[in-house]
Amino acid sequence: MPSPDPVDPPALAPAAPDAGAAAGSRPIGRDFIRRADAAGAARRAALQRRRVPRRSDPVPPVRKASSRKPTPAEAPPGLLPSLAAAAAVAAVASAPWLDGRWGAWQLAAVTGGAALVVAAFAVREWAGRTTGALALPAALAPLAGLLALGIVQALSPTGGGDLETAAGTLAPHWTPVTVCRPSTRQTASWLAAGLAILFLAAQAGRFAAGRRVIWWGVAGTACAFAVVGVLGRIGRAADWGLVASLEGDAGLTGAFFAGFNRNHAAQLLNVGLAAALALLARGGGKTAWACGATIAAGLLVTGSRGGLAAAPLGLLLSAAALAAFVRPREGESPAAGPVGDGRGAPRAVRFSLIGAGVATAGALLSLWGLGVEGTVLGRWEGTRDRGVWESLRERREHWADAVRVAGDLPLFGAGLGTHRYATPPYLTRPNPAWFTHADNQYVELLVEGGAVGVALLIAAAGTLVWGVRRAGRAGAADAVAAAAFAAAALGVQGGFDYGITRAPVWLAATALFGAAVAAGSTGVAAGRETTNGTRFLAVGVAGATALVGGWAAWETARAAPATIYREPNLLVADPAGWSAAEVEAEVARLEAALAARPDDAEAGVALARLQIRQYRDAAAEALAADPAAADLTPSQLDRLTDPGLGALLALGPGGGERLATLRADERVRRYLRPAYGRLLAARRVCPFIPRLDLNLARLAWTEPSADPTGERFLTALRRNFPADVPAQIAAARRADRLGLTATANAGWAAVLAMQPERAAEVASGLAAADERATRDPVLAAALAADGATLGVAGRFRGLLPEDLAAQIAVADAAAAVDAGLASLVADAALAAADADGPPLPANVRAAALRLTRRDAEAVAALEEHLAVQSRDREARVRLIDWLITDRRPDDAADQLAILNALEPDSGAVRSLSARLDRVREAERRAGRSSGRESDSTKDGGGARREGRGVLKGADRRP
Repeated sequence: MPSPDPVDPPALAPAAPDAGAAAGSRPIGRDFIRRADAAGAARRAALQRRRVPRRSDPVPPVRKASSRKPTPAEAPPGLLPSLAAAAAVAAVASAPWLDGRWGAWQLAAVTGGAALVVAAFAVREWAGRTTGALALPAALAPLAGLLALGIVQALSPTGGGDLETAAGTLAPHWTPVTVCRPSTRQTASWLAAGLAILFLAAQAGRFAAGRRVIWWGVAGTACAFAVVGVLGRIGRAADWGLVASLEGDAGLTGAFFAGFNRNHAAQLLNVGLAAALALLARGGGKTAWACGATIAAGLLVTGSRGGLAAAPLGLLLSAAALAAFVRPREGESPAAGPVGDGRGAPRAVRFSLIGAGVATAGALLSLWGLGVEGTVLGRWEGTRDRGVWESLRERREHWADAVRVAGDLPLFGAGLGTHRYATPPYLTRPNPAWFTHADNQYVELLVEGGAVGVALLIAAAGTLVWGVRRAGRAGAADAVAAAAFAAAALGVQGGFDYGITRAPVWLAATALFGAAVAAGSTGVAAGRETTNGTRFLAVGVAGATALVGGWAAWETARAAPATIYREPNLLVADPAGWSAAEVEAEVARLEAALAARPDDAEAGVALARLQIRQYRDAAAEALAADPAAADLTPSQLDRLTDPGLGALLALGPGGGERLATLRADERVRRYLRPAYGRLLAARRVCPFIPRLDLNLARLAWTEPSADPTGERFLTALRRNFPADVPAQIAAARRADRLGLTATANAGWAAVLAMQPERAAEVASGLAAADERATRDPVLAAALAADGATLGVAGRFRGLLPEDLAAQIAVADAAAAVDAGLASLVADAALAAADADGPPLPANVRAAALRLTRRDAEAVAALEEHLAVQSRDREARVRLIDWLITDRRPDDAADQLAILNALEPDSGAVRSLSARLDRVREAERRAGRSSGRESDSTKDGGGARREGRGVLKGADRRP
């Protein structure tokens, strides 16, 4: 048999199928041997599967051995990268889930621990023990710049007290400032924690095994969160007694996760879903699929419309990024291999597209057994009925007001974390809530960081795209899928929420983005040699990160005792329900906290309010021991223990002597004077804390000054919170008690202009002030000196807005407490409209006519309005109410049938129908009684029936 030619197998010409048989021999060569080995391997594999192959089975083709050398990223990570991955995962898993002081201690521990690991990197690099410069993602630079901006703002010498103008707005500045330094410092702390986690995740993300640890850490944390939420939702549906630990409208939030709402939960779950997608893109098994499915189930029960809408968009962007960025590596087929190794991008694209369809379908399905229809789908239905634009009306109005802050502080903003303190003076629309955030991360960043902050955010987005593109070129499809999904989900939901400011969401996102961007970074992963320049640069960056992280951990730990007072709801909470021992212990704790952080404004306000409580307890105890106070009522005792009593004593002749006597009281010197000093110090740091000026007005008399009545602080309260209706009412009531009629009138007029439906409250306040003046000679003298002798009706008419329709709305609301006053205002408005004013709308005119007791004209005017606006539900309900009150049941039944056709079996229909039935039943009983009476009476019966009918007609409004 001749020996084969010594040439490579690709150079051999293919032989004819029967060439060997015709020659009586079979050719032997390298190709033949390779095929024989492959066939033997196939037979052995088949035997292992307990199946004997047939001779007709096709022989699998032999893949040529790849000539590609393994990259450093495929090598196992060393000690420090493994430690970095473990530290990042530990930080994400132990993020500050709790709120208040324990959350602050958690954040300090997370930041400090991460800073220590970063310092270890710096020491090792300085010692020259590594083979190249520390690989840092390009996204680190803009985020570090954002951190630097926050630190500079927190340390800026220009604070809130320096920024307040006479008009109540912020003075224009072109340098870094902060409206509230404690809030800015707190924001810098969690930014520093995120920076340290980003650095550590970048070190681990250079290796495929390190990224896998990050993916599992983020996905596992979100999965555990989802499990708790789903079990909670099932517990609510099954009545397991878990309602107390859950919010009434979201299964994933509540007392266990104190700082979260439904949207924050959805953002954390979307970050976890991105990590699960990365695991699946690397060929993850059943565990990864189960983790992703659990997170998706948790996302469904959050009740977050934005979170559910962001998930399909994130999957679509992942598919697009995989198709655009991921390329097969040299020498490999694009169709083979598991998804995520650079060769399976088409499969990953298909997975993302299918996932997008499944997510969309799942979001549209209802899980009635878990009660989701009352949260997610019910809210979606309301959005569909009202329209997206209308459902965002309240937020859009706030955004339009909030961006006005950037007009005065355009370059650096008001300070990161100060949105709730910077925006109140700029609000023009009334709202009972205090906007702690903008519900729009981009508007909030413009307010807090100005143009510089927005530019850094844009730069971070650009560097993220650049880093993900490099990761795709390196074949890391898992990094591409994770970063694209998370960026899309967080970017979309950031337009309607602020979840990225919650520590668990922020730390999970930074860990994920750091690992994803590092997958395509250069440096050690590319085998570069260390130089002095790169080593010094790496040590400088790592050392600065560790230093800033250590500083942030220290500052957070110092602020931990007073952290529970950061939330506005706790600032306005009344500690009246606390025991004396609890108050004493909390006062001691806050005094120690303020000794370490004297500029902690919220803690100062909280301490002052507790000292006011101590003063009231001491005064009440002294009055209880005084026999002369035995006959005082509880309301009189409450007025005598009011810390604002001194301001009332300052009125009238001899006020200075009375104040001097009261200031010498031991309780005033021990409690109220220090409280006043705390409030003043807090106002210099942050002048826009709610009710701060009101408490200052109550205590201004404790120090000798030119403002013993607190008029300056009441004016500031009205000016700093122009759209806060409760603040305006509080200022007006306090001013009325002090005889400051001009200040009170300004507050009451602002209330009527913003919310005419609160006219009854205004009328009650004016009546109380008038009654107080009649029985208080000192206050009456002060009012007489001020020229305030108009009475309730005169003052009320002087507060009315100029618009006639608004005047009638005010009168309609005031009718609940003073029908005569309402009739007077409505009659004047009708006369002005008939004389030379613009014509009133038919429904407004109908309301005015009803107030002036021209009932028939009012009904006709309202029917005229409904003839044009037939779907005006409120007008039709009002018409039915009038017809029932006027004892016109047949006409009321006709209108009720129309209303029932518009909204079948609604609550209003059922209520009005019940009223109509009661009226008809009363008429039937009255008819039977009248018939019996006519049989038993004689000549005088008709007169008595007529008298009873006249009386009934005169009392037509029950």
